[in-house]
Amino acid sequence: MAGKKIVLTLLLLTVVTTFEACDPSNLFKCVNRYSPLLPFTITPTRDTIKVGDTLWIEANFSDTVVDWESKQKMKYENFDFRLFLTIFELNDTTTTNQGQPIATNKFSIGSKYGTIAKRSKFCPIELKYADKKYGLKGYVIPNDSGLYLAHLGSEFLADLVTKSQNISGANPKCLNYIRDVATQINNGNTHKYLADNKGIKFVHSNPPDPLREWSYSNMAYYFFVEP
Repeated sequence: MAGKKIVLTLLLLTVVTTFEACDPSNLFKCVNRYSPLLPFTITPTRDTIKVGDTLWIEANFSDTVVDWESKQKMKYENFDFRLFLTIFELNDTTTTNQGQPIATNKFSIGSKYGTIAKRSKFCPIELKYADKKYGLKGYVIPNDSGLYLAHLGSEFLADLVTKSQNISGANPKCLNYIRDVATQINNGNTHKYLADNKGIKFVHSNPPDPLREWSYSNMAYYFFVEP
């Protein structure tokens, strides 16, 4: 995933350079990147559940959200954030968090409002947009015991914002793109200590990437499942 982001970032820089070199009017006067901050809850909030228990994944927020990058409020009307759910089993202390096995198939997954589509690895999430608000009520039910990480991610990887994906307030004369979607689970109360206590090593860039470091405690939810 990190390698893919690097390739796409280099591609984006190539696009910017091409526009500047080939367009005499220099249409794009600036480059803006966005990381909309989307709040989610996962309940119950205790760090340990049992096989057969239900974890509810919910969202209910306005289409005007805070941008993680600039801290400014931006409006995303009927926007496809390209969200997905992936569940990893944290069972290998010899590798990093990125090397843990995907365990989505060990869970029953569905939704009551909006959509979480069950897939073998990455489960697409479609938020319901109505009355200028986004909503979701989905669930995951573990079928096996273990220590797990539920990750709410996005397929946006330095993608240009298309005309059909309008961000109200973005400068149309700038090259605008989504760096990432910053999902935040339970205001960052995600039981990361479970992974730390297990001895799971997390990947850190040099120099540190603030969004990546933030994501480990906000975009991932850690929980233990007892038999």
